[in-house]
Amino acid sequence: MPLVVGADPHEHEDLTDAQQRARKVKPQYARGAVAKVAMGRNQAEAEMIQGILLEEGIPSVLQRMRGFDVPDFLAAILAVLVAILGLSLLLLQISS
Repeated sequence: MPLVVGADPHEHEDLTDAQQRARKVKPQYARGAVAKVAMGRNQAEAEMIQGILLEEGIPSVLQRMRGFDVPDFLAAILAVLVAILGLSLLLLQISS
């Protein structure tokens, strides 16, 4: 018997990766203009930073930096951008 009424353990199995990521985003962290908060030396490193942020509910966007792009090798310097308002709310929660 499930602990929550209507809870189906197989309910989330058919969601795509994008839908699963969207469920993790906290709406209050997705407001405002974006600012660069981190840089990754390659795509794998930047996606790891993005995943860490997403685990805290913070949505982020990757932006390739000009002049360092070699798409064939996935080698590029990427900036990780997040919403300024969301970042400030998170920092306030951490400090209090």
